[in-house]
Order: sequence, then C-alpha cells, then structure tokens
Amino acid sequence: MRSRALLPTVLGFILAATALFAIARWLPKPPAPRLFGDPACARAYEAFFAGPAIELQVVFGYKDTRPARFVADRYERLLFIQRLLEPCHSGSPRQTCGFTRSEEDMELFIRSFRGPDGKARQLRLRATGSSAGPDDQENRENPFQGWMTANARKALREGLLRADAVFYDGHSRAGGGPDFGPPRLSSSRHVAYGWYRERRAGLIDLKQALSAKESRARLLGLFSCASSEHFARELLSARKDLGLIATPELIYFSDALEGLDKSLSALLEMKCQPDFERMISSGQAGIGKTELLGGFFSPKP
Repeated sequence: MRSRALLPTVLGFILAATALFAIARWLPKPPAPRLFGDPACARAYEAFFAGPAIELQVVFGYKDTRPARFVADRYERLLFIQRLLEPCHSGSPRQTCGFTRSEEDMELFIRSFRGPDGKARQLRLRATGSSAGPDDQENRENPFQGWMTANARKALREGLLRADAVFYDGHSRAGGGPDFGPPRLSSSRHVAYGWYRERRAGLIDLKQALSAKESRARLLGLFSCASSEHFARELLSARKDLGLIATPELIYFSDALEGLDKSLSALLEMKCQPDFERMISSGQAGIGKTELLGGFFSPKP
C-alpha cells in the first residue's frame, strides 16, 4: 500500500525532471570565456575589463585650419557619434557601433559588452568636443568658447584619472598640445608654434594626470601629428605600464578619425598585440600610420 502511495510522487518527480531537461536544452547557453593563445594578452584584457562598467573618454581637440578660419572638430565629433549609434553587423570588424545615447547626459553613450570571461559589462563612452562653432574668428569673440575649452580640458584630465582608456583627436601644437581652444597666432595669422614648443602646457597636463596615484587609465590614444615624436618618451617615462597609441608622422584630419575608430574597435575586439597593431595601421601607408607603444600587453601577472 505504501509503495502505491509513493507512485504518484515518483512519477511526478520523473515528469518534472524530464520537463526541466527539455527546457534546459532549449535555453541559450551562457557565453564561453574568450580563449587567448597568448597569456600576456589574456592578462591584459582580464585586467582592462575587470570591472562591471568600462569607462572610455574621447576628447576632440580644437581642430582649426589656420591660417584659414574653418574649425573642424565639431563635425568630426558628429561623424564619430553617428558611427556609435549605428547598429552592429555580424562579422563586421568595426566595434564602434551599437551604442545608445544617454537621456541625462548628451556626451555619454552606453552599450552592453561581454568581457573575456563571457560576462556582460557596460561600456560607458563619453565624446567631448572643444569648439563652440565652425569659425575660429567668431569663436574668439564668443564667451561660450571659453566654457567649451575648459570643459574639454577637464574631460581629458578627469578621463586620465577615472577612465580605463582615453583618446584624443586633435592638434599636437608642435609638442605643446593637446589643445582645446583657439590657437595663439603670429603676426601672419599662422599658429605661433614657437610659443607652444616653449611652454608645452598640454603635455605638462598629461604628465601630471598620468603621474597621479589615482590615475587608472591603461590605454591612451593620441591621434595628432607626430605624437610619437612629441609626447611618447615623456609620457612613457611617467607611466611605464601605459599603453600608448600614437602617430610618428604628420596626419590628415581623416587619418586621425580613422585611427581612433580602428583603435577603439581593436580594443573592443580584444585583439592580441600582433593583430592589434595590424588593425590600427591597416590601410595606412606612410602618412597617417598609427603605432602601439608602451606596456598595455605587459601587465603585471
């Protein structure tokens, strides 16, 4: 009698287990961790994507064309944002896509992302511009330009302190940059490069931020003319573990924007060093070349 009484319970258990097994077969499997052939590459991305939210800061410097009056950075920023908001396509190497603009902060763009362990994280990318308008002469007379300049300078400094990766697309000012405002001009209305070389205010700001104990930036991209020559030695002396993406030669505005896009895509695709370097320099011959320096792929075990 007792065994008969237990029969419905046993049958119920079997039916429930069978149903759970069937459901489990159809549920999506959790993503597998990323497999890296290179242990140093694995350590680099495990360290970079260690937190639940990854902070990325992109700052567009003041892209004047002196002695002409046109200023381009606001348009480069809009083109970059347009790419961020486009849907991602399967199989595409470009990862600067699939972001959503924050309703509370117009400079903030957010996207879900799976790190090397397969777990979901949030990418938080800020894109900050420098110019108030497209005319350098008008910007010099516009009080709002002062606020734009200060805000962009602050964004770069705070990015180096709080973000995981920081990218600057702008002028080198012959070693005096990065720069975020109307340039100092000579009597011929050309940029007074000697003034910038002597003071090097932008470089000093970079070194101070990177040398601060609270600085968490692991990767810095400087997409500006001859940034390797102007900045690499002093920045890598200040932070030997820093990964630095830079350009050894003069570049066009379009080269800088393309280098930014490819570098960010290589980072989000978690390319190991040889493939990372190939991706950021692909399609570039001589002028516009981009290179990876420093210790991004040599993190402490």
